[in-house]
Amino acid sequence: MSMQRWLYHKRSRRLYGDNVQQSHVALWFYEQLVHAHGTEWIIEVGMGCCASSAYFSTLAFCKGIPYLGIDDFEGDYQPPVYNLDRNLEVVKRMEGRVLKGDEFSAESIAAIKEVGADRPGFVLCDGGDKPKEIMELASLCCPGSVVIGHDWRLTPEKYSWTDDDLTDRSKVDFYEPWHSKSVELATCSAVLRVK
Repeated sequence: MSMQRWLYHKRSRRLYGDNVQQSHVALWFYEQLVHAHGTEWIIEVGMGCCASSAYFSTLAFCKGIPYLGIDDFEGDYQPPVYNLDRNLEVVKRMEGRVLKGDEFSAESIAAIKEVGADRPGFVLCDGGDKPKEIMELASLCCPGSVVIGHDWRLTPEKYSWTDDDLTDRSKVDFYEPWHSKSVELATCSAVLRVK
């Protein structure tokens, strides 16, 4: 198997000894974006098995910025495939905050505003309806914040979105050259910036 194929192959996606749903290339790309952009907080919506949450909370801890993760945890992310409890323990040890529930609940919206209302940050939308998450969460963030929509341009997978699905660009626009690089690196992510 070639190195490129290995980097993107689902069976080789392990982080801190656990399976992770994001590719290593995507995680590397997100980290470069966080550092280059001067991010002052990280919010992750749709935490899944929480391996990427362990990664993002560790990154936030090292940068001295807050991390907030939101998920309803209704998926099947338990051992032996995933170690949800261990990953949540990492988030806790890295002083991250986790909310269990819908990202559009009053509690979640208040927490998002508390973390990122007045300074630029980084939002990863990886729940169910990415275009809706992008638009709703962008409206809660200050201008200049970066919003990532994961599972972008995937076919024929169940959760697949394309640039055409983001019809309302009144609050966000594609953030170049980051969006084009994301497509080029096959991170399966749309990169947008709040206007």
